[in-house]
Amino acid sequence: MDPDGTEVSDSTSSATFWHPNEDALSSLLSLGISRNAAERGLYYTGNASADVAAEWVFDHISDPDVHQPLSISAVPDAAVGGSVMFDLSHKMVFAVDISLGMGIGKIAAQVAHAGVGLYRHMILAAGDGRLQSMVALWQEMGETKIVLKAGGSAELMSLESKASSLNLPTYTAQDAGKTQIPAGSMTVLAIMGPVTEVDKVTGHLQLL
Repeated sequence: MDPDGTEVSDSTSSATFWHPNEDALSSLLSLGISRNAAERGLYYTGNASADVAAEWVFDHISDPDVHQPLSISAVPDAAVGGSVMFDLSHKMVFAVDISLGMGIGKIAAQVAHAGVGLYRHMILAAGDGRLQSMVALWQEMGETKIVLKAGGSAELMSLESKASSLNLPTYTAQDAGKTQIPAGSMTVLAIMGPVTEVDKVTGHLQLL
């Protein structure tokens, strides 16, 4: 209240100071991402997860201010822990079986195979409006794609089973066996869905 008796509202009462998700921040720092860039990535992707924030950083690594301190004092309550710039509602993740010892080129080819396979499955699912709506949302919000490490075929099958139990579409890439690994090897599992649901399946996996 002012000396003249006028009531003064506290401008900070309707806002909450923004803080980065500490677990996600630690994961980003372990990847060699600077703290400033990591905080920017988390802020601009809704403070949701390390993998999505890391993709934002890599996509913006050439921005002149990406390593500058984030100049944010306070943001509306509704934005804390939620989406600030856009809604990352859906993403596609790829769990790669690193136990196979595939080379970089082989991994890239297998991830592409899994991504195209899952995308084709979803857009050709005649009469399944849910899958087609999922693809539309994913495309609208930037087609987020994350590549993660899995420890073997048993883990891929476990992830696939859990994804299916959550009604998330999946596609498993299997190698033809012409180069580095035996024919029929499960190389990459692709999963598509809402971020919160996909994270229930792959949230514990590390970025590749």
